[in-house]
Amino acid sequence: MKSIYGRGSGRRGSSAGRSSSRGSNFRRGGGVSTFSKGTGIGSVGRSSSLKSAAADSLTYNGGRGTINSPGAAVTWNSRRYYWGSIYYQYRSGYEMCSMPLINSTDDTFSDVVFDNGTQPEMIAWSCHALSEYCCGYECCPSENEPISIWAIIGLVVGTIFLLPVLLWGAFFIWYLVEDFYSGKKEDGKGKKAEEYTEQDRIKNSVTGNENEVREKMAEEEKALMQLQITEIQPDQALENVEQAYPLQPQYPLWVPPPYNSKP
Repeated sequence: MKSIYGRGSGRRGSSAGRSSSRGSNFRRGGGVSTFSKGTGIGSVGRSSSLKSAAADSLTYNGGRGTINSPGAAVTWNSRRYYWGSIYYQYRSGYEMCSMPLINSTDDTFSDVVFDNGTQPEMIAWSCHALSEYCCGYECCPSENEPISIWAIIGLVVGTIFLLPVLLWGAFFIWYLVEDFYSGKKEDGKGKKAEEYTEQDRIKNSVTGNENEVREKMAEEEKALMQLQITEIQPDQALENVEQAYPLQPQYPLWVPPPYNSKP
C-alpha cells in the first residue's frame, strides 16, 4: 500500500509540478504583485493571515505543509486564491494577480509544497480590473479610478442625443443675434428715410412757397402794368413815347442863293 501511494503521489505530484511550471508562462492579464510599505493592506506582514486561512487545505508532516488539493481555491477576505495560474479561474471584469513564491523576499510559504515535494511557483487571485490593483496578496483601491464601461456608453449616448440640441441652440442664438442686428439696420434705414422725406417735404414746401410768391408777384406786376396802361392819356402816351424815343433835329435842305445876289 505504501508503494502504491508513493507511485500515485509521484504521478500526481509530477503532474502538479508540470502544471505549476506551465502556469508560470501562462498568464493572461493582471500582473506580478509587490508588497506595500508599512503594516497595512498589501504589506508583507499580512502574509501570515493568508497562510492561516490556507491551513485547512494543508497537511503538515515533517515541518512541511503538503497541499491536499492543488485545484481547490483558498478563501481569504472574500477572495479566492489558487496555487498557480494553471488553477486560476478567470472572471469577467477582473484581472489575475500573482505573487512569486520562489526566490521571494517573503518566506511565509517556503514550507508549502505539492505532494511530490515541489514548491508552488506562485499564488494567484483576482482584482477588479477598473478599480483595484495588485498589492501584496491583496487588492488595493486605485487612486484614480478609471471610467466604467457604462459611463463611457452613457457619455457616447448622451453626446449623440445632446449634440443636435446643442447645435439647434447655437443656431437659434445665432438667428436671434442676426435678427437683432438686422432690425437695428432696418431701423437705421427707416430713420434715414424719414429724415430724407422730412427734408424733401420742407424743401418742397419752401420751393412751393417761393413759386407761389413769384407767381403772385408776376400777377401783381401784370395787373399794375394793365392799370397804368389804362390810366395813361393819349397825349401823355405820346409824351412818354417822345421821352423814350426823342426826335432827332431836322435840318432844312440847303437852297442856293439867287444868281448875282450879295450876301
